[in-house]
Amino acid sequence: MPVPPTITQLQSQGVAGAWVKCCNPNCLCSEPVTFEAIKLAPETPFPNIARLKRFVCSACGSGRVDVSPDWRGHEAFGDGKAM
Repeated sequence: MPVPPTITQLQSQGVAGAWVKCCNPNCLCSEPVTFEAIKLAPETPFPNIARLKRFVCSACGSGRVDVSPDWRGHEAFGDGKAM
């Protein structure tokens, strides 16, 4: 089984934080949250963030959220062609 990336590993790839998306079908808002605002140890595996922080939607109050890396600052390498 692959080992999930840590906050430090994602930061080294240009990820500045997490993208938190509300799963309430009547809301579906989303917003970025920086790793500095999350305030977890750098060695924390990224998948543990949602469990440890228990995010709540700021618009509707739902606790049903999805947390994914915020790749907006990431720079991809290569030319995009398959090898």
